[in-house]
Amino acid sequence: MTGIAFNPVSPHLYSCGSVGSLALHDTSDDKYQLMRLLTNAVARGDTRCPSTLTVSSDGRRMAFIGPTDFTISVVDAKSLDEVFDLFTLSAIFLALL
Repeated sequence: MTGIAFNPVSPHLYSCGSVGSLALHDTSDDKYQLMRLLTNAVARGDTRCPSTLTVSSDGRRMAFIGPTDFTISVVDAKSLDEVFDLFTLSAIFLALL
């Protein structure tokens, strides 16, 4: 596991791993039931993979690095459905090389 975050306003826990997975768990009881698992969602690896998942203060959105090292993905915090992707300036710079 390379990243973990709690939602500040809903009973959700998010985790990600170095193989690119992103998981949504229900924390409303002690079982922490898996609600959804996405593969190839976060950047892979154990050196440059995301060490942080971040959840918006209102609990509606979550952001993370992936599926590539040069993409920031923003998803709906309740469903993990994609809202949008941002390609970082580094990706644009490397494409010009």
